[in-house]
Amino acid sequence: MALASAAPESCQIGAPRAVLGSPEQLLLPLDPSGRFCVQVTVPVARYVAHFEVPLSDGIDGATLDLPLDLTLRSLTLSFEGAAGSGGSVPLSLDEETTSIEVRAKEQDPANSQTVTGPGAKLPLTLWNENGTALGEATTDDGGRGLFEVQASRLGPLGHGELRVSFAGNAITAPTSQSVAVERRTAVRVQLTDAVGDRLPATGVDDLKIRVAASATCAPDRCKVVPTGTIQVRTGPSSEAEILGAAALEGGSALVVARFNPLDVPEGDAKLTLRYVPDAPWLEAPPDRSVVVQIRPQGPWGHVALIAAGAAVLFWLAVARYPFSVRRTPNADATRSKGVRPPAPRVELVRPGDAGRWTGHIVDAHDGGAIAGARVAIERPAFRHVQVVVQGGSDAEGAFAMRSDQTMPGDELVIESPTHAAVRRPLPAPGEIEVALVQRRRLLIEQLVTWAKRRGRPFDARPEPTPAHVRQAAGRLEFALEQRTQAARLEQWAGAVEVAAFGGAPVDARVQAEVERLGPDDASKSTDGETREPDVPGDPLRPR
Repeated sequence: MALASAAPESCQIGAPRAVLGSPEQLLLPLDPSGRFCVQVTVPVARYVAHFEVPLSDGIDGATLDLPLDLTLRSLTLSFEGAAGSGGSVPLSLDEETTSIEVRAKEQDPANSQTVTGPGAKLPLTLWNENGTALGEATTDDGGRGLFEVQASRLGPLGHGELRVSFAGNAITAPTSQSVAVERRTAVRVQLTDAVGDRLPATGVDDLKIRVAASATCAPDRCKVVPTGTIQVRTGPSSEAEILGAAALEGGSALVVARFNPLDVPEGDAKLTLRYVPDAPWLEAPPDRSVVVQIRPQGPWGHVALIAAGAAVLFWLAVARYPFSVRRTPNADATRSKGVRPPAPRVELVRPGDAGRWTGHIVDAHDGGAIAGARVAIERPAFRHVQVVVQGGSDAEGAFAMRSDQTMPGDELVIESPTHAAVRRPLPAPGEIEVALVQRRRLLIEQLVTWAKRRGRPFDARPEPTPAHVRQAAGRLEFALEQRTQAARLEQWAGAVEVAAFGGAPVDARVQAEVERLGPDDASKSTDGETREPDVPGDPLRPR
């Protein structure tokens, strides 16, 4: 059949259009997930559509013959809750069962744009992305089919897919329809040391809040330990100051909120606890108000404050003497423990075929798969970088590349929008395990490393926070002649605080802007590597 007059059109607005390769051949462009959708206008009759994927580098060819009977009625299936053809249906795993509603509409075989009525009394089958049948339903007189599916059968948390199909009958053609889904769960946040919403009274400037987070869904439906950030704010507003924040590790976090006793009055202080998830399928609970009693200091507390102020002045005076050797106790203790934070890595798991690299990309902290990462083999040159071959990771973090054109000196480069780039000499062909560090985590680690190397007053226990570094710089400014450097340090710590704990995605642009504000001796990322220059004569460095 000649296709020149078939007027091929894409099914989606803005999608690439099919190209006429010959009078009887259409070239169908694929989307990033390997799919296509094309609409052609042909006479009502019976046809056989022949599909062919030609043999190419690294891909075997394949063919498929699909019988098409246009004399049958067409059936359109749609999922309730999907926002258009590209929408995603949210599925909660918190209940025992989940209701999924599908609508069926029959169309005139002579005009696919004319709906003749609901598809009534039709048997439908529901499947997941793994090809597992989840249930069956028969449409009612209004074309409505309702599936009641046990949440434990829907699949794990995160992105997935549902497909509903109709096998066909004597008057209606078989059809199926897929929709993207997002399996979700709500997160519970509990205060370990609180009685109700009241924390133990404190009279120090470091308020330690222990938090435990757990998923609402039952363990047999989803095995997940919540990740993200716990923030302590001065109020419920998004513009309220962040007093402290900490990332959840193993479902728990220790948040150190910094109080200045001169600014916080005695009595009850009302704070806001906020959970900021780092995955869209983790649903945050409403902000929680917590109350902590600030104990009166009494006369001896004011004496302690005066003594502390004198100690700071003494430190500033002593810091100006040129001791030849100065060691930081915190740094020594850290080195003696031999504990290193999770770091980016590229490891060859097992050798493979020549010219072929496969593997998985995971998060260096939680081990979760990273989808949509860019994987490339690049060849550095004097004025530019040549991309030898590149690809991407799928929903499971898997990737595969093939090239017979590599040379000594080529590099493997991996990055994602929210994970810092890693650049390594190209390993031998085979299976590779890649771990990337989130850009927001990298920013906070750079600040913590810098503060620990500097020592007091920027270092703190158990860990220095951006708020502490910012406040320390502000308190020291009155005693420094170089006010510009102190102001820049405050600005950098504030930018790290917003980027790391503000909840907004941190991409390469945001990371570069924050790092640009940092002091000269702070680590800067350079394609996954870090540099730690030692700048002599820095007025903020103790001597």
